Amino acid sequence: MLNKKKYHLHKNYDTLGIKAQELFIKSYNSTQKKDYLSETYLFAILNSINYSSNEDEFRKWYKIALNLFPSEGRLKIFKKDIDDLDSGVKYYERLLSYAGHKYGDCAAFAELALLHTNQLSFDQELSLRTTRALALRELDKLSENSRNIRIEEFPAEERLALIDALKELEFAIKLDPNDHKLWNFKSSWLLKMKKIDEAITAADESLKLCPSNYLKPRLNKAFCLLEQGKKEESKLEAQKALYEAEKLKEEGRIDMETAREILTALSVDKIKDEELIDFMSDRIIKSSQLTAKQEMSQWDGANDSMKLLQMLQKRVNEAGNTWSMNYVDIMKEMLAYYSSESSCVCVMRLGESNQLAQNNCIYAVLYLAACSSNILKRDACRFLIYAIINAQGLDLIKENYRKKIIGPTAVGSERFILLEQNIRNEITKCYPVLLELIANQSPLNSQELDYARNVTMSRFKNIISNSQTGTNSLIKNFINKLFK
Repeated sequence: MLNKKKYHLHKNYDTLGIKAQELFIKSYNSTQKKDYLSETYLFAILNSINYSSNEDEFRKWYKIALNLFPSEGRLKIFKKDIDDLDSGVKYYERLLSYAGHKYGDCAAFAELALLHTNQLSFDQELSLRTTRALALRELDKLSENSRNIRIEEFPAEERLALIDALKELEFAIKLDPNDHKLWNFKSSWLLKMKKIDEAITAADESLKLCPSNYLKPRLNKAFCLLEQGKKEESKLEAQKALYEAEKLKEEGRIDMETAREILTALSVDKIKDEELIDFMSDRIIKSSQLTAKQEMSQWDGANDSMKLLQMLQKRVNEAGNTWSMNYVDIMKEMLAYYSSESSCVCVMRLGESNQLAQNNCIYAVLYLAACSSNILKRDACRFLIYAIINAQGLDLIKENYRKKIIGPTAVGSERFILLEQNIRNEITKCYPVLLELIANQSPLNSQELDYARNVTMSRFKNIISNSQTGTNSLIKNFINKLFK
């Protein structure tokens, strides 16, 4: 039915030179003889050379590549490196020269160069660790900006580049504990990780080392206090920063603007729930549509989203409009091979021509959100969040949540007992403000419970199949259908 979904690794191994080479060598070793001259094979060898951790490895992989691909033009770069090594250049110097490129390369080659700390001077090691930490933070910023566009939170446990950046920063601070800027970076990044008390401690250390003319740690402390709900203390720190920034004139312009932003945020009245949900739902829906469009653009053809819709229509026509567990299989496949955004947009469009089939698809995702695990559970929960806020207005969205989430959890079998908690966990990670807006509601009344029992959950009464079907059986089922 569906093209294979391109899952992205949570970790960008391009920032980890050691791990990168391990993976490229595995790719090289797993290549079949018939593929020896393929582009993928060449790519694995070239990168095995590039990310070699020492000179012996570098020369070994260069020799392998030269024997297999003697006319490959890209080997000329490595030939120059070989010549430099022959003339007395140290291998770590080669790595240092590569560590100044784009952020991913910078982080990767800096890590490789740091394997040679016994040959590095104090200044070189400190510079490398600081540079690598800042490069990783820049990569984290790219992900953060993408999340901000979708008004999603960026959970601390998912900020893997920033986690590595903080580890590197700790090494740098141990080397130079009197660098007030390093302590400020630590404060700012710990704030991003929601480690507020530690962030305040780091900001205070930076202020102790440089009490005047460096305002960023004071601003970080104001943000931390605001995060803790200590508005008066936050206001006091922001006012101090603003006063000092005004004395610095042009040099303090950016800090002045930041201080004013904090003071403005402290003075603004709380936005009404209706206005907030209208703003959030509009942004979330538009961003999910954009994500779906970007994913569909990977296909060949001008109107690729129509292909997915047509395939879904074909499958639901085969299943029929009467509810059956076939719909669970359909949505399980869709969520396995496509993002929750693309899947939800497609099902919403299905409702324009077949409302019954759309409802069945949503009920199937309810089942998956309650009974699945790992990434399938996550994607099913995100699908439901998008579907719920697709309604217009706070009252309709809250009613949608009561019917789709609270009701099935309240009256369903033990298989549905985790549905609401699973949804709340995903809301907490991505859109925590929605908890108070739509998730924290009063218990259902008897009429709502009857609806949940006799309408929503009636279709799941006779479920016998195991709800924890594994990924292997899913793929096997897909392949069987493909070659049937």
